[in-house]
Amino acid sequence: MEWYRKAADLGDGDAMCDLGGIYQESQFTPQNYREALRWYERAAETGSGTPGPMLLGDMFERIVPDNIEAYKWYSIMCADTKTPDCLERDAIAKTLSPVEIVKAQGMASEWVKQFRK
Repeated sequence: MEWYRKAADLGDGDAMCDLGGIYQESQFTPQNYREALRWYERAAETGSGTPGPMLLGDMFERIVPDNIEAYKWYSIMCADTKTPDCLERDAIAKTLSPVEIVKAQGMASEWVKQFRK
């Protein structure tokens, strides 16, 4: 785990995702979803093609239930991968009201403006 942290501290997005997975799955450390979310978000912020946005969407969909956040992260994932048919986002959309979808789209747009310049 020490080497993952060193690589993550140097800006390695894949190491950040790995650390998130370690905390999510309680490998080598007690399970800590807050830490997993923190590392996945840091990975997403690197913009280096990491699966950070997908992992965040998955966590907000399944583990820390917040479908608006899940929709936001899946939307960012679709933008990052230029995927026009985003099954994860579209499935979450079915659970949201039109107002919630607009809110999630706005959150995704603001995040992209900040981190994908």
